[in-house]
Amino acid sequence: MRPKLSLLIFAIFLVFTPIVSAQVLPDLIVDTIAVSNTNPKSGEMISINVEIKNNGTNTSPLFPYDLYVIDEKFGERKIETNWNYNKLGVGKIYKTTLKATIFGPSTIRIVVDIGNVVPELNNDNNEKSVKIGFVEPVKQPKSAPPAPQPVAPPKQKNFIQQIPSFLKNTTSPFRIAVVAGAIIVIIVTTYLLFMKKTYVEEST
Repeated sequence: MRPKLSLLIFAIFLVFTPIVSAQVLPDLIVDTIAVSNTNPKSGEMISINVEIKNNGTNTSPLFPYDLYVIDEKFGERKIETNWNYNKLGVGKIYKTTLKATIFGPSTIRIVVDIGNVVPELNNDNNEKSVKIGFVEPVKQPKSAPPAPQPVAPPKQKNFIQQIPSFLKNTTSPFRIAVVAGAIIVIIVTTYLLFMKKTYVEEST
């Protein structure tokens, strides 16, 4: 019975040992990326604050991390490779500051443990990216159109100005006769209107 019991215990050990060992591994992730200026000018150097976290179940040994900048002018550029030479415990965060010169709207990409130097629980969560862009030129407000100037009303013509031009240009006797006739018509019309008004008042 003892040999069989020993074989059973050994078999259980072989089955559960890989499962336990697979679960006790570090898991390095790029937790945060913060840039000093999200809208840099062309040729401006910015600071990139990076936090790398051990999200696994075991302490991580030394590990590398890379900085990439992707833009339209140069494509993807590998700026630098650095190493953390200290162990990183479970749940601990490693902080570092990197530098990069920006030449256009860009993507900042951080990759930790490139090449899978450190055995991890998950190798698919080792990078993170942020996008930054240029400052758009400030548009000057359009000047308001000039206020409309008041239009002066047309001048009223006097009686002499309203006389047809052909009367002004005729000979003097003819013009006098026309004017005299007009005056007579006005007087007669006024008299008739006055008499009509008087008759109506007397009738009432």
